[in-house]
Amino acid sequence: MKIVMEKRKGGIYAQWYTIEGRNPKGNRVSYLIYPQQAKTYAQAVQFFNKTWGKDGHIGLVLRNSEPFNNDYCLAA
Repeated sequence: MKIVMEKRKGGIYAQWYTIEGRNPKGNRVSYLIYPQQAKTYAQAVQFFNKTWGKDGHIGLVLRNSEPFNNDYCLAA
């Protein structure tokens, strides 16, 4: 999984992480990780692997969430 580290931007969603990846059927999916689930990039990777990774989901890119990002509409 590629980790894109960025400075956090202000806003209500600034502490969230998004992961762009593929589900077992091969469809593009965006995953949301909330602040109570992970506070660092490393914890976000561990949470993804523990929650979705064992079921065949593949994470491609991990980044800080941006306020009002359209990925929230596509989140699994």
